[in-house]
Amino acid sequence: MQTGLKAVDSLVPIGRGQRELIIGDRQTGKTAIAIDTILNQKQLNSKADSETLYCVYVAIGQKRSTVAQLVQILSEANALEYSILVAATASDPAPLQFLAPYSGCAMGEYFRDNGMHALIIYDDLSKQAVAYRQMSLLLRRPPGREAFPGDVFYLHSRLLERAAKRSDQTGAGSLTALPVIETQAGDVSAYIPTNVISITDGQICLETELFYRGIRPAINVGLSVSRVGSAAQLKAMKQVCGSLKLELAQYREVAAFAQFGSDLDAATQALLNRGARLTEILKQPQYTPLTIEKQIIVIYAAVNGFCDRMPLDKISQYEKEILSTVKPELLESLKGVSKEFPVGHDGEPEVNQPQGLPLPGPSSPAASSASTEDSFGAEMDHDFDRWEGQGELVVDRPIEFHMGYGINVQLTGLLKTGELSSSEQTTSPQNEMYQTHNQNDALHLSDLGPHLSDPTAERKTSSYDGPHVDVSPSAQSSPPASCALPPSPTSTAVIEHSIKPTTQNQHQMVTRGKLWNL
Repeated sequence: MQTGLKAVDSLVPIGRGQRELIIGDRQTGKTAIAIDTILNQKQLNSKADSETLYCVYVAIGQKRSTVAQLVQILSEANALEYSILVAATASDPAPLQFLAPYSGCAMGEYFRDNGMHALIIYDDLSKQAVAYRQMSLLLRRPPGREAFPGDVFYLHSRLLERAAKRSDQTGAGSLTALPVIETQAGDVSAYIPTNVISITDGQICLETELFYRGIRPAINVGLSVSRVGSAAQLKAMKQVCGSLKLELAQYREVAAFAQFGSDLDAATQALLNRGARLTEILKQPQYTPLTIEKQIIVIYAAVNGFCDRMPLDKISQYEKEILSTVKPELLESLKGVSKEFPVGHDGEPEVNQPQGLPLPGPSSPAASSASTEDSFGAEMDHDFDRWEGQGELVVDRPIEFHMGYGINVQLTGLLKTGELSSSEQTTSPQNEMYQTHNQNDALHLSDLGPHLSDPTAERKTSSYDGPHVDVSPSAQSSPPASCALPPSPTSTAVIEHSIKPTTQNQHQMVTRGKLWNL
């Protein structure tokens, strides 16, 4: 069951017949997630009659004005065609608030038992429990924990366990439940929240802190879980977001102590950089659900480093650009349940890169430190050809290729002849040091200063007395064919190197460099 929210469909997917709790403090966007889910069914229901998802919204103990607002939102989006609203407002007696969820559930069961699919939203069950407590105390029933009666667990379990997916022999219908629980000061260990968490098949946890930081929907990815997991996802979505939750977890762990010190190694910095952009890409405005195929495109771009060098305030613009330039046939190919993410002959996705936007970096933060394979050279050959003239090319993974005479070259960075690009001028060149395989042979960025402005300046060579490869400016004007650098009179690869024997008859040139723009 697709909600249209990137954060939910990728991290806590919901299957038909599942019971997924939405839990959080007041005013954190619980109802917004439910409404977006209803709105997202509009496009899906207009295409496939057999898979139409009918929505039942039960408002319990809410203000009449809030219910009227909700009706207006759904009617403006033409969502009332497939929706039912059951309302027991705050001005109604407690017995009506107690009975409203069961009335809505009976309507949802009609669709389930007749081979159709339905979604029911209980907003919210905390108020139903309060109404039931009020009735029980007036009936002189003995109070228990937090003055609730002893059978308050049965109150919710008999309601939520009606949500299920029926077998093919009994009609293959389904009823999916999204109960809402309001917490007090984020306390999920209270009586009613723990009861409902134990009944449901997972929960979406919303946090006030995230909401006020502008992360909306304010989903705490660490606490949110779906016990159905990737079994409820499309195959293509499962492919592209396999590492998403792990990278976000690593980001949260590193971000917790990164604020205490600024001296971080490159791998940690890359992890922080990637995590901030993944968090940004999962943000989504209210009432703007995305189709599943568009979500797959956006998440693929984020997970594979397409926006690693993008300023955070440009991520939303980047998302719009990439969706406007993607091939329509690619979107069509992603709609099937069993479809995989289509790739070209070289293993790259068939996605058009928007003009004028930065191009992808490594496929993961650990890619730059991974062991280099000869196949990287062939991959980058294609990358150079495909990305020539399409914006800025960022080479930030090691590429190893053979130069003949038993020498392997490992290229880790490209420098632009002339001045540094604007994105690199913000750093302090004098304090930046290149890391090499030999710590005693470290090279400061300032040593490269003359070569950036004057390609004919004398170059620094390594202390190794073995055979050397000519990397003078004249030699670089025609790089090896296997490197496949795009011909350009204004760009050249400036490589500081050291050569050391790897075997008895083989030498390896190891470049030292930061990541530069070409």
